Amino acid sequence: MTKSTVPGEVWFWLRSRVRGFATTHPWFKLFSLTLALGMWLWVQGDQVIEARIEVDVQYRWPEHLVLTSEPPERIEAVIRGTRSEVQRARHRNLLMRVNMLEANPGVQTLTFVKRDIEGLPQGVVVETLRQRDYEVILEPRKDRRVRIVADTIGEPGRDHRVSRITLEPEQIWIEGPASMVAEVETVKTVGVPLANQRETFSADVDVVLASKYLTRKDDELIRVTVEVEQVIGTKTYNDVPVRPPPRGRALEEWVRVPLARPPPPSGGVSPAARSSTDSSPPPPPMADESPRELD
Repeated sequence: MTKSTVPGEVWFWLRSRVRGFATTHPWFKLFSLTLALGMWLWVQGDQVIEARIEVDVQYRWPEHLVLTSEPPERIEAVIRGTRSEVQRARHRNLLMRVNMLEANPGVQTLTFVKRDIEGLPQGVVVETLRQRDYEVILEPRKDRRVRIVADTIGEPGRDHRVSRITLEPEQIWIEGPASMVAEVETVKTVGVPLANQRETFSADVDVVLASKYLTRKDDELIRVTVEVEQVIGTKTYNDVPVRPPPRGRALEEWVRVPLARPPPPSGGVSPAARSSTDSSPPPPPMADESPRELD
């Protein structure tokens, strides 16, 4: 009897306590909880911490010089401040300006100074920069006119070939570091696909420069015209007998006669040749007849 009633009494006591805690003075308890939470947030906001943050870098270069190596676009800084101030700094676009207008050709050292960072909230200080110095190479800027070469991909359709490729314009102006521009003689276009082409066609394409430090002085597309023609089959007959004209005399008794005709389409014979599809070769023309192209 005792064993069965003790657990029930304990359960009843716990349930009454929990119910009393939830129903007795609820607004006072809610106010206490809110006050405690606010004090915790206030303490957290005023806590001084350090954090890493990225800073964008903006450069100014001389017009007559050009880079041959890439400077960093961002640098990492270690800042110090209260938690709330650091959080505001993370949501800002921090910027550092580097003035290199007085730079000369050759190797130049970029020096990053922490006081040059713009956009920091009040109360946030920069402790250190992860990268203070960086070397770049500057060269004189040079331009040059170079010839364009069409780059093709694949082959035209069966029994067809490319007879000519024309470009408009045929040359373009490029600019960049003097040492790189001096080595460029030609530039290629973007690949022009020829697969299964059977007719002349045109396409507007761009060019491909050998280095990212080279640029075009204009952005006009190149007009590439590819002329496609059908391949003509040929056959030569040797020792063709010569029949001289009336009252005449042949200088040669035997001659060599070339014949030309378009090849039959795939899987069949050309319409002009369907009437003579026997196994024997066509009779050769007489020498007094000029060779002609068969339809």
